[in-house]
Amino acid sequence: MYPRGGRGVGGRKVFFGDSPTHRVHLLRRGESFDDIYWRIYVKYPADWKGGGPAKLSRATSLVPPGWRQAMIAHVSSSGEALTLDPASGVKNGKVVTTRYNDFPNLNWLGNKPISEFKLHGSDGLGWWVCVEARAKLNTPGQKDGVNQLWIGGKLEAERRNLDWRGTFTDRGINAIFLESYWNEGSPVDQARWIDNFVVSTKPIGPVTCPRNPMIIKTPYDRSGRQQSWQAEIAAKDSAADTVWRSEMLNQVDQVTINTDNGEFLNGLSTSDSLREDTTYLLRVRQRSNNGHWSDWSGWHQPFHTSSPSED
Repeated sequence: MYPRGGRGVGGRKVFFGDSPTHRVHLLRRGESFDDIYWRIYVKYPADWKGGGPAKLSRATSLVPPGWRQAMIAHVSSSGEALTLDPASGVKNGKVVTTRYNDFPNLNWLGNKPISEFKLHGSDGLGWWVCVEARAKLNTPGQKDGVNQLWIGGKLEAERRNLDWRGTFTDRGINAIFLESYWNEGSPVDQARWIDNFVVSTKPIGPVTCPRNPMIIKTPYDRSGRQQSWQAEIAAKDSAADTVWRSEMLNQVDQVTINTDNGEFLNGLSTSDSLREDTTYLLRVRQRSNNGHWSDWSGWHQPFHTSSPSED
């Protein structure tokens, strides 16, 4: 939540492994993690103002005493885009930070390039967007660390050959924070939403759905009224080949992908569901009450269908 002029209210902290703090609620206590993925879905309202709040999430390595940090993997805003902003708190094999966010003692490892996808602009407003990041610590003594960012399943930013920790090995990555801090403050009263937060030692990817999932469309927000809309589905690896097309949909903002509500096409023409264990994309178009159709949206919102063992 962002009151006008405020720097943000709300957040979530998850501690795990060899974290020295919040040990009562520690997940997988005592383990050491060198390679962590975390994923969220984030939604901004269609009338969002002001570009990106500075902070979205971070992975970090907390070291006693206190909240000293051996490394930080920031996912931060850069205008309307996102960027990775990795930092190291280690020098000559020792942690040199003395407190949390000890900026003078951090070695910043670079925050370019930024994402092509404008999460806080026209690309991302008004619908749920999948954002996933990865932090892989370097092999002690080598510069082979990795920091990556995916938006909507597409790799949007990457840093390689990072020296996160030098030869320091006492602690691994042990906390993920979701954050709302906005340095300049919000220009108006507004809010964003975050959901479906997952932390993993393996790639996570988009949500997993049944083979007959339901699409929920963002409510119509243009001038006039929506008369109808239509959706199409295609496999991620062959988006040129539509495998399901809905009928014209009226007075509803959701539809289940099945033969009652549309037609399976091309390689699925004899099927009554999507293929198992496959990643799909969707696109939509809508018609206003004056009879004008919008262009098809771009292919977006990847989702993965379950395998038989997950049904």
